[in-house]
Amino acid sequence: MELDVPMFYNLFWSESFWLPVGYRWKDLESTAERRKADVKDLWIIPVLVLIITMFRVLFEKYIAFWFCKFIGIKEQKKFLPNITLEKHFKKVNEYPTIKEISKLASQTSSGIPYIRLWFRRRRKYGKNVLMKKATETCYRALFYMSLFAYGSHVVLRTDWIWDNSLWVTNYTEHEITTEMQWYYHMEIAFYFALLFSHFSDTQRKDFYQMLIHHVATLILLLGSYVTSYYRIGCVIIYLHDAADVWLECAKLANYAKIQKLCDAIFGVFAIVYTVTRIFYYPIWVAYGYFHYSHHTQSIFQQFLVSICFLIIFLNFYWGFLLARMVYRLIAVGNVEKDARSDTENEDDEN
Repeated sequence: MELDVPMFYNLFWSESFWLPVGYRWKDLESTAERRKADVKDLWIIPVLVLIITMFRVLFEKYIAFWFCKFIGIKEQKKFLPNITLEKHFKKVNEYPTIKEISKLASQTSSGIPYIRLWFRRRRKYGKNVLMKKATETCYRALFYMSLFAYGSHVVLRTDWIWDNSLWVTNYTEHEITTEMQWYYHMEIAFYFALLFSHFSDTQRKDFYQMLIHHVATLILLLGSYVTSYYRIGCVIIYLHDAADVWLECAKLANYAKIQKLCDAIFGVFAIVYTVTRIFYYPIWVAYGYFHYSHHTQSIFQQFLVSICFLIIFLNFYWGFLLARMVYRLIAVGNVEKDARSDTENEDDEN
């Protein structure tokens, strides 16, 4: 039985699924008067993902590492190996059972607490968890800063950025400029790179929440790009980039134990996050879409709206964690720990 490729292609790009009632794909094609996005232009995304990934490897190794050392983040302490325990670690398992720990304690004439501590430290040895977190944070801070700066250049010069009535009204007539297209391409590529590296980066307590966030963000980016919702898409992207750079910088200051700087940057982050994600996004942006969108939504558009509400939910979840940290900052006097800290203890890293 032959595979009917045209049939599957037409079924996938069904206008009734993607577009509002009464609209056709021809309405979203470029004309002599306006330029529209083309799905075929997304061929550049895999190339950009590869470039970003290669840049990250080189940046973290040759620039971020030395910058982190310069600001006072310490390297991993020297680890003193034990031949018997090392043999078990490499040839048997990295997580010995209680019975195995007792046997190893007898063989090495050591106490059980020492054996447990040795294996915990050995699992971390070579990973340098603190420095790894710091270089990852340095990379994200640089990219968020770059994307926010470029986003400011793109959207703040438009005549529609502050008027939510212009974001979706007659959206099929909206043009995508070259700068907006590059903004989309860089954001999509960056979040694909984050998604792919999510499983190898330092795992934090909100590992699954961030995974869901990355996937949801990519769906919104690609969905708004394909269906011509460029303006509201750019607004949402820009709002979410605004706070991220402050968070990453606060983390770096925290890792370097520059407490006053950390508290100051964290305060800025808390304000920006609250204004952009807790108030502006769910109130002004959502209002702009529902109040000025006068067409019957397609199945895909309803799906995009549900994804937007999912991101709002995640923003409120992180907002709750943020409120707890702000309370700690006011009550205790400093931000003691990142609420999204990694899952293992770090006693031996300090």
